[in-house]
Amino acid sequence: MSITDPLIGKRLGDYLIEGILGTGGMARVYRGYDDNLDRYAAIKVIEPQLIASAEEDEYRERFLREARAIARLNHPPIVGVYQFNQIGNLYYIAMDYIEGRNLRDILKSYIKQDKMMPTAELLLVLRDIADALDYAHRQSIIHRDVKPSNIIVTEEGHAVLTDFGLALNAVEGTIGN
Repeated sequence: MSITDPLIGKRLGDYLIEGILGTGGMARVYRGYDDNLDRYAAIKVIEPQLIASAEEDEYRERFLREARAIARLNHPPIVGVYQFNQIGNLYYIAMDYIEGRNLRDILKSYIKQDKMMPTAELLLVLRDIADALDYAHRQSIIHRDVKPSNIIVTEEGHAVLTDFGLALNAVEGTIGN
């Protein structure tokens, strides 16, 4: 995404949007800065054209369900949520900003070098994600979208699970497709 993104340089709630971190089917994720608390956050913004559609309530509910699912989880290998809010027709979730790279990009770089990820590195990532999933399942939350692009690996090699957009509360069931 180019620098011409309309949110870059704008304020969204407490956050000054500095740049884009990634895009997905439903949302864009930005790096934002909260000058009141002097911290960065990952700001996930639902795509406005989805909100403008006839299914606005469904998308808003799905986004809110993601925020609530993450907010219930307090565990180091799971991204933390700061807030869920709406400004105009934009819905957003502010979450921990995790310094690192997503596992998809890491794996691609190994493939490009015709190498395999070192076993010790791989085991650390697998242990962290298994721990995150075990914890979430004990809280009756099922992630349903575990994939390399939803895993951030820190400089220390620890993995953090992100993107609970398809999360299912096993107690309540789901209203998603």
